[in-house]
Amino acid sequence: RALKLLESELPALTLTVVGDGGALPAFQRLADDLRLGSRVLFHGQADHDQVLELLSGADLFCYPTESEGFPKALLEALACGLPVVATPVSVVPALIEGAGVLTEPRPDRIAGAIRECFSDAGRYRRMSARAVEIASRYSLENWSVAIGGALEAAWGQPLRPPRLEPEEVGA
Repeated sequence: RALKLLESELPALTLTVVGDGGALPAFQRLADDLRLGSRVLFHGQADHDQVLELLSGADLFCYPTESEGFPKALLEALACGLPVVATPVSVVPALIEGAGVLTEPRPDRIAGAIRECFSDAGRYRRMSARAVEIASRYSLENWSVAIGGALEAAWGQPLRPPRLEPEEVGA
């Protein structure tokens, strides 16, 4: 519905939907009903490499969910440098701080957020750079440091470094 609202203003704008969940048939019918068939690509289920390829070819990641846990897909989009349009649920606001626009899950609000992302090239570049910066915080190495620090604080003592086997240290 947001894409339809932007149709005349952003005629080259397309939407790629990835996945094959239970709502897919309803989304396909909606695209047909709104006569957006050529502007909406339903990719279906994708493996990790395909997802990264699709994200790398995108300009924006739109994630207007009404409920969420910890969205791995959002982190993957940030790692690809994509500004994000999303709803302020769960940890999403903390994840996209400065890398996108938070909005209500209504078509007019989503369209406005998309418009906002594309309205200023300098702002778009800053959001893209910020996206990569944010995603880098969530590497396995950074998580181990953060978790280690939290455990040390909770337990009140330093963690012992792991013992390495001789073959791991080059002996």
